[in-house]
Amino acid sequence: MTQPLAPTPRIPSRRWPGRPRRRGYVLVMTLLLLALAGLILVGIARHSLALAQEAIESERDLQDRWGALSLEHALFARADDLLSPPADVQAPAARPAPRRAGELRLGGTTYRFLLGNESAKLNLNTALRLRDPEAVRGVLAELADQPLPIVLRPATDEASPPFSSWGQVVAYDQLPEGEVPERLLSGTLHVTCWGNGRLKLTSADPRTIAALCRLARVPPHRGRQLVQVVEAHPEYKLPELLAAAQLDERELARLRPHLTDRPETYSLWLVSMQGARRACRFSVVEQGLGGARRTKRFTW
Repeated sequence: MTQPLAPTPRIPSRRWPGRPRRRGYVLVMTLLLLALAGLILVGIARHSLALAQEAIESERDLQDRWGALSLEHALFARADDLLSPPADVQAPAARPAPRRAGELRLGGTTYRFLLGNESAKLNLNTALRLRDPEAVRGVLAELADQPLPIVLRPATDEASPPFSSWGQVVAYDQLPEGEVPERLLSGTLHVTCWGNGRLKLTSADPRTIAALCRLARVPPHRGRQLVQVVEAHPEYKLPELLAAAQLDERELARLRPHLTDRPETYSLWLVSMQGARRACRFSVVEQGLGGARRTKRFTW
């Protein structure tokens, strides 16, 4: 008869005294690694989104700039036609417009523009040559449709005109934040810092003509007479206007050097709107020697 096998004795597990069991250690480490990987992925995703948003903003900026430059080029190229009297307006009552406003949409951007003839405005450099800084302040106060804080900082370089930007005339820091372009636009419709300093009578406002006459020390009644002649005969050339106004030789000598028949300087206020984005630009194109054109640009 076969004897049954004896059970194998159980060997007790060896444990170091005082050392606890590490149950779940691998699971905890796995969860920590997964959490760390999740945080890293979230950071990468956020960085990618930031880069994508930056790329979108850069693309919009580029489109906005190219649209503004294209519109500027097109408007300046046709400035004479755009500011001329409409074809259906009969002479001699038609006068060239000193400015023209409009709105265009290019792509997803809306552009509002104001094209102006700077030769139809009183030049502050001319005012300073004829009189003194106080006279310039008086002209600005008289012709500004909206008051501006004046701080005159004329250039001391003889090769440059005294005023070549509004920053030399207007104290920007005294204007409400975000309102600088709008205040400049409304306050400088009849004055300018650019051009050759000469005024085109048939495009100028009567107040502007009267202000230039006072600066040139032309008697007030002669100034009013000149305004009446310009309004009655806008088709006249400059010599005809001055002859019809019956100015004497001394008055002509004071006034004639500051007048012109041709517009040689144009300006453009351009506001671009793209959703919540808004940018304001001001550019001036001047006719230089030999017909060359120089363009100055300012951005807010």
